[in-house]
Amino acid sequence: TSVPSCTPARAGILTGMDQWNHGRLTMAGSDALEYPATLPGELARAGYHTQAVGKMHHAPQRRLYGFHHMVLDESGRRDSGFISDYHLFFEQHKDGPYGYRDHSIDWNSWMARPSHLPEHLHPSHWTASRGIEFLQQRDPTKPFFLWLSFARPHSPYDPPQAYYDLYIDNPNVPEPVVGDWANRYDRPVADVNAPRTRRSDDEIHRARAAYYGNITFIDHQIGRVLYELQKRDPSALNTLMLFTSDHGDMMGDHHHWRKTYAYEGSARIPLLLSCPRDWGLGEAQVQEAPVELRDIMPTFLEAAGVDIPDSVDGRSLLGLVRGTEGEGEEWRSFVQGEHTTCYDREHGMQYLTDGRVKYIWF
Repeated sequence: TSVPSCTPARAGILTGMDQWNHGRLTMAGSDALEYPATLPGELARAGYHTQAVGKMHHAPQRRLYGFHHMVLDESGRRDSGFISDYHLFFEQHKDGPYGYRDHSIDWNSWMARPSHLPEHLHPSHWTASRGIEFLQQRDPTKPFFLWLSFARPHSPYDPPQAYYDLYIDNPNVPEPVVGDWANRYDRPVADVNAPRTRRSDDEIHRARAAYYGNITFIDHQIGRVLYELQKRDPSALNTLMLFTSDHGDMMGDHHHWRKTYAYEGSARIPLLLSCPRDWGLGEAQVQEAPVELRDIMPTFLEAAGVDIPDSVDGRSLLGLVRGTEGEGEEWRSFVQGEHTTCYDREHGMQYLTDGRVKYIWF
């Protein structure tokens, strides 16, 4: 991700633009009220039913940007007058006098503990369930585009108890990477939301165990959605599916927490593409080319047979996976990333990477 925080990264997915064209270089501020073109907007014009579920992190939050409908979990940040769809669901279905934030962990905290909620009330379960509802209720005669966005594993690190237990006593949970240069941050800070602080081995392990637990819980929720898709749709195997993230999490690497950094924990993210079976691509493959979130929009548009707008800076990934890339313009050799000052004055950065070597300038 070229701007490793929530809103700028999502603007790149939404528009296919690089950061200097979509204009988001930090988490603060509002999105443009209009963009030249958006991924859901172009697909909607081509006849697709477009649905967003979960955390979109738009500002303003109900701005559709081409989606026909949104069902939102925006628990961490709320515009004036905004009511989260997840929050409404929670208040209607909870079975006692408790709130969904009674774990007392903030949205950027390094603290971790098991969720106090029943699994079916956890935001990750809710997000998958709303995606399943869409698959059950959509018009089967129309193609669809579903953007399913889980708020976790972003903090709070609060998986259900069973998923926390999978990792809390697991000695194989990786320890953080701490460079020799990071000794300037090698001190505890009396702030449960500190973006840079040394924590005890026990605190770090709890955070990482809970983070892994949230990932495994999300993995199982995606399994629920895929089961529903395959059960209801005979053409499910010919659905293009992509899994990625807006950013990673430092999780104590170099005594850093949260995101916005150029280091691997924050800026290097997964991008998994499951292609339709009738494309006949055969065995799974790993691409070493440097790809970026702006490449998602042209990938989906090419797969749908929709013209890619001139405003798009990204490149379709289909040439890479089909082995035809290089017959025309060569693939990019590096990605340039950046983030403006956020947590403090020394925080702004630029970076260049080819996927193997990275240069970072602060």
